[in-house]
Amino acid sequence: MKIAGIAQRSAFTVLTVAAVTLGTVAATAPGAYAAPSAVPAHKLKHDNPSAGQGPSAAAAGARIAASPAIARAEVIKRAKSWVNKGLRYSMDGTTYEGYRTDCSGYVSMALGLPKKGLTTDGFVPSAAHWITKDELKPGDALNNPNPGKYGHVTLFEEWTDSTKSKYWGYEFSSSGVHHRVIDYPYYARYDARNYRPMRFNNIKDDGSGGYDIGTHDLTSADFNGDGKPDVVAAEQDTGRLWLYSGDGKGSIGGGGNRKMIGTGGWNGMHELTAGDFNGDGKADLIGVEESSGELFLYAGDGTGSIGGGSTRKRIGTNWDSMQNLVAGDFNEDGKTDIIATETESGELFFYAGDGAGNIGGESTRKRIGTNWDSMQSLTAGDFNGDGKTDVIGVEKGDEGKLFLYAGDGTGSIGGGGNRKQLGSNWTSMRELTGGDFNGDGKTDLIAVQNNDKTLWLYAGDNAGGVGAGGSRKNIGVNW
Repeated sequence: MKIAGIAQRSAFTVLTVAAVTLGTVAATAPGAYAAPSAVPAHKLKHDNPSAGQGPSAAAAGARIAASPAIARAEVIKRAKSWVNKGLRYSMDGTTYEGYRTDCSGYVSMALGLPKKGLTTDGFVPSAAHWITKDELKPGDALNNPNPGKYGHVTLFEEWTDSTKSKYWGYEFSSSGVHHRVIDYPYYARYDARNYRPMRFNNIKDDGSGGYDIGTHDLTSADFNGDGKPDVVAAEQDTGRLWLYSGDGKGSIGGGGNRKMIGTGGWNGMHELTAGDFNGDGKADLIGVEESSGELFLYAGDGTGSIGGGSTRKRIGTNWDSMQNLVAGDFNEDGKTDIIATETESGELFFYAGDGAGNIGGESTRKRIGTNWDSMQSLTAGDFNGDGKTDVIGVEKGDEGKLFLYAGDGTGSIGGGGNRKQLGSNWTSMRELTGGDFNGDGKTDLIAVQNNDKTLWLYAGDNAGGVGAGGSRKNIGVNW
């Protein structure tokens, strides 16, 4: 998710881009609140591994055996594609991309098994076999094979250290899809003794040692102080943070022109968004630490670097309950604020910035919308030229509609019937980021195309549109 000039942010998606067209607004649009009342505490009420599982695919062994071989890197890439999409755990067989939205449906998706997916008690022996702890490799799993709410399964990525007591894994728990550190084999309070290492029968070693996921959490602001918006992005396989300087003509520095501003560990951060949060006139970065759920501020120095490690400032806790963080001056007080979606409720909240590096917490946040778990890939900027910060986002679903939500300058944005459709097929893109990249005074949009990791510029028209007439410009590869 991100914003024009000095703030923005991002998310995920899956298909092929098409010409931008205007259309009608769906009746199930996210709603806006005129006078929100008190809101609950800013934290998840629960995070149980499994609330139950939907019915297993009526997939006979022959269909499973016929599943194509899949590389370990591809399993991890597929698992990551559901992270930060706001998917809700379901026990009634609800599906996304053809797979059940529960723990075993998610793992079945990552492994490319027949839709709607197997259940925890059906993986072995039809689709997988048991292995030992020391045999675990990326793309293997830890499975509690009990049925229904008594079973649960996680995907293994890598050990956190040589003790092999914790691992980085992917799981769909009752609070959503997570990429996080998990106790081996699972948390003690959740029947850990019944979890066993498991390997998919058709998985193949690729020897890559890393995963071709490219960059994530693109965000834009003028980090180097030259008056042109730049892009910052985390590199998934190395954990490095990179600065790509903008030239003010619609392109950004790539390859040998990029500058490393973080040496490692940034693949453990997500929801990066940029803005001048501490009021010193320099673009800063904030992000959520996946392992702790804490929100951190990294102060910018105005030359393209940001403070790291010992100089970062913790400004919030329990932010793993939120997603789609977007920065901007939404209430027009000259200070950078944040809006974000609460994963569990789907409600959109406004957090006012104080201009000193802090943002409003649970007691002062303002609820400004509902049903925002139906949206992804949010980014912010003045897209309609009225001087107020707006939000653009992609509606989940096969059509992938792109919508503009106009800001009102008081901390709220247009919802429901007030939103404007800008295009369709935007689920083919990810990492949407706004800014005046071509220097014409209008807020543009850049985005990464999923199928080939190319970076594209969609020029803004200052009337709420981007990429008029289907025009877009390729400005990068290997993103």
